[in-house]
Amino acid sequence: MAWGGKASVRFTTPKPLSPIGSRPIRALPPATPSIPSLVKGKPTPVPGLEQQSNCFSVCLTPDMKQIVFGRLTDSTTGIDLYHATRNNVNQPFQAPKRIESTVSAETEAYPAISPDGLELFFVRPDHKPMIWVTRRDDDSAAFGTPEQWWYCQASGSETPVGTPQVLSPDLILFTRYQHGMAGGRIWSCERAVGDRFLDPIRFSAPEGEHAVYFNPDGLRAYLLREQSGVYLTSRPKMNAPYFPPDALLSGTVTGPLEGSLWVAPMEDVLFYTSAGPGKTIGNNRRLWMIGF
Repeated sequence: MAWGGKASVRFTTPKPLSPIGSRPIRALPPATPSIPSLVKGKPTPVPGLEQQSNCFSVCLTPDMKQIVFGRLTDSTTGIDLYHATRNNVNQPFQAPKRIESTVSAETEAYPAISPDGLELFFVRPDHKPMIWVTRRDDDSAAFGTPEQWWYCQASGSETPVGTPQVLSPDLILFTRYQHGMAGGRIWSCERAVGDRFLDPIRFSAPEGEHAVYFNPDGLRAYLLREQSGVYLTSRPKMNAPYFPPDALLSGTVTGPLEGSLWVAPMEDVLFYTSAGPGKTIGNNRRLWMIGF
């Protein structure tokens, strides 16, 4: 075929191109780092809590002035929850205090604290994990007697429940696991009013991951993999599928990761529990933070 009397033109086959947006999109670096004194890429013990040993799972309030973590200090009660505060992100945390109202003969771990620091979700016990919640009236008060957060009730073959996250004051995420499977499916509960929530619905999210932390708008997810490190995935919009995850922080840098992770709202600092670089799993885990 010809146009205007010219012979047809044979075009070369273009090189394959990656689909637009096929890789996770990282958050833009903030104008002011969340913790200005933190050196990027260098694991640093959480200030004031350097001597806390046998730690497991951690969370903070968005202003990073309150921290809650699990710690094994009593063989009778197992892992218990501890709470510490500070006045400024550049200051060390004050001595942590055990949250006495949550202490039991079972393990308490995987804490998730609300932005105002008045509501604390956590997982108990080991053999059939479920989510519990404890509340207090103000920052100076002690947390009250916990009660089971019945909105997370298991469904069908998905019986163990765990890894809560307070995505926003009115949206709580949690995971349901199937027996014999390492990963789970993530669900969300929207607050109706006060302490009441709507029935849970599926939250479009990576599946098969044991510990996932979502950024505030739910478009990025940080995946914890014990030996290989932290991975990042993202999606272009809510309810869209996530892109295949990319390595973000190598396990050789962070050390083996155990429990859960917590990412600052500006997505430039990560908190986690680990024995530390060059160590093995379960070898005296401590509290760490790292800028990225």
